Amino acid sequence: MKKPIVLPLFLLFASLAHAQMWNGADTLYGNEWIDFSKTYYKIKVAEDGVYRIGSQTLAAAGFAVGSIPAGQWRLYRYGEQVPVFTTSSGIFGDQDYLEFYGEKNRDAVDRYLFENPSEENLNPWYSLFNDTTAYYLTWETAGQPLRYTSIPNDLNNLPPKQEFCWFTTQQLYTQTLFKRKRSNEITNSWFEGEGFARNAGNLTTAALVPKKLFAGGPPANMTVRYACQSGAQHQQRITVNDTIFADDNFSGWGMIHRTFQVPLPLIATSASV
Repeated sequence: MKKPIVLPLFLLFASLAHAQMWNGADTLYGNEWIDFSKTYYKIKVAEDGVYRIGSQTLAAAGFAVGSIPAGQWRLYRYGEQVPVFTTSSGIFGDQDYLEFYGEKNRDAVDRYLFENPSEENLNPWYSLFNDTTAYYLTWETAGQPLRYTSIPNDLNNLPPKQEFCWFTTQQLYTQTLFKRKRSNEITNSWFEGEGFARNAGNLTTAALVPKKLFAGGPPANMTVRYACQSGAQHQQRITVNDTIFADDNFSGWGMIHRTFQVPLPLIATSASV
């Protein structure tokens, strides 16, 4: 007796898939924001930071800086306008420039691949495909432009000083692509428990060096995110300088996101996690 062939049926279902994104209210294709009557100039950003583009650079790229007032310029990222600073709202001269705060690509688009990204995307801080964000510069005569406002550096009547401020230090691992494993022969083809991470091991240590801790401040908040493969019983323990803060017991595949508070005296000089 011959076994039925199921491959063509699978290919049929696969052919019905479309590049769509669901945002909770609408099904999107990602190009809804584009006005196809306009021209857009792409600016690629692969690192977080403040970016300055001079008038001559814009002109060399073909942007009509000599005929379009800067007050009409608009900058878009992921289909939404983002604020910019321009040295003039009129026609740019040779010394004028545009500035904006740019951010690299992380999971802004990747998250639509997951049914539940908060529980299935192993590393939301590192894209599965590309770390470069595309910003698009164009011009419009309608609507309100988003701009940064210059504030005078007035040092009179200062408010009381703040005793401390918060900062974040992070260890981000991207050495290997982790995919949820069904067996020794099968890994998932869908985006469920996938992301870049550190190579798997029974013991993983990260060293975090605090900077100028304020002894009178509140405890530190620490977050750890990790995953374990299927087919085993797991007992995972998280310690900071040999003090236990989390103990997880589960079987099979699992992704854990743990946040807890760490007293400052414990990490006065260093934190071995």
